[in-house]
Amino acid sequence: MKSISVLIVEDDATIAGMLEAIFRRAGFSPTVVSDGRRAITLIAQGEPPDVAVVDVMLPYTDGFSVVAAMRRAPRWSGVPVLMLSSRQLPDDLVQARELGVREYLQKPFNAKRLLATVRELLGLPPG
Repeated sequence: MKSISVLIVEDDATIAGMLEAIFRRAGFSPTVVSDGRRAITLIAQGEPPDVAVVDVMLPYTDGFSVVAAMRRAPRWSGVPVLMLSSRQLPDDLVQARELGVREYLQKPFNAKRLLATVRELLGLPPG
């Protein structure tokens, strides 16, 4: 069985490392991108992941722009997205929903809840 690929778009190196470790330990295959511009380049040139975890506040362009680029790219348009951010402004939540973001979790996050949410997005059984 092919491992499940996860794109992590997170500029904080500590959080990115934690996310990568959490997903790797759970049997996923994570790829970390540290800024919005690199993420958009990957969307234009790379293979889509099975799921994406995207921060809102990123260098060069924000997470909303990254998700919008995903939705415009035919091969990436159906990738389920979980936004992970310390920002929880009502307008952010509305904008995320309008872009088709399926889940929005607040930092600091609970690793078990994050994994359960990603499994749910992918239609996988818990744990």
